[in-house]
Amino acid sequence: MDGAPSASKTSPGVANDFAPAGNQDAAKASTSSLAPQSPPPSLPASLAAASTGASPPSDMDEDQRSSERQLEEAERRKAERDRTNERATMEARIAAVAKQRDAKTDRMIDRLKKGDEQLANLLSQAADSLSALLPRRHSSAVGIDPGLTNDPNDLDEADADEFEKKAQDWFTGLNEVQTNMRAAVHHLRRSKLPPLTPNASSVSQASGQLGSAERGDSLRLLDQVAQGGSSSRDTSLSTEEESLSVSALRLEEQGWKGLSKALGEIHTQRQVESAGGQASSRSGPGTGSSTPLTRPISPVVDPRAAEADQQMRIQGTAGKILSHLATSDARLLDALLKSGA
Repeated sequence: MDGAPSASKTSPGVANDFAPAGNQDAAKASTSSLAPQSPPPSLPASLAAASTGASPPSDMDEDQRSSERQLEEAERRKAERDRTNERATMEARIAAVAKQRDAKTDRMIDRLKKGDEQLANLLSQAADSLSALLPRRHSSAVGIDPGLTNDPNDLDEADADEFEKKAQDWFTGLNEVQTNMRAAVHHLRRSKLPPLTPNASSVSQASGQLGSAERGDSLRLLDQVAQGGSSSRDTSLSTEEESLSVSALRLEEQGWKGLSKALGEIHTQRQVESAGGQASSRSGPGTGSSTPLTRPISPVVDPRAAEADQQMRIQGTAGKILSHLATSDARLLDALLKSGA
């Protein structure tokens, strides 16, 4: 009797086997409460992890992927907004440039219209100038003046002066018209507007990517004269001389003539002085001149050789001036002929 309680304490499982039915159910319930609970094998892993209290790793990955997608979407929208703003800025800039270019082109076209009106006036002046060339004869009904003849070359001096004045005004005005028209054409050539179709966009038209203008022929009058085969004109003139107008060429011609005349007078004066010096040297010291020598003694130089050298230098300079003057005259005549053509 003493060993039974100890056996029941040391081996509760054995005692439960011999216990009554009600006591066995209570023992099983206590045993199951002490053992760790395991989920049923038929549940999924996510529910099993939730039943154990741990967060499932698949939910974390899904949240991370969702946040990455949101960031990518935000970056894409920002890039689209930036591209839209940049496109709008570029279109506004191109529109401003196109508007400014159109305004300048309109001004140039107006200048061309004014030039056309001036050309019409010049044609009228040319007709008046040509009519002034004809000799003025009295009609047979009134009676012929005995002082007048039927020779066409017999012109009145007043008619010649009138013709010269009108011709000068005509060529001067023609030069101004050509200058304005060349400036307008130069702008149109520099703008390089391509030949576009009606479906072309304004961006392509302003950027000029659909075509380019080739460099045309020279528009300067003197270049046209040189290309026409003028043999008397020097084609190696500087740019400054080529850009001169008809009036400037006349002034240049007058200047060269004045310089040539001045050099001729200097040459004549030096010849007179050299002739007087030779006459005084030939008279010698026997003339009784008591004028003391104040200049230092210079080496002996043959006066004839010095005079010949001086004459050669003067003749060379005069030849250069005359050749340049002839070139200037030829250039003026070519310019007048081409302007009249």
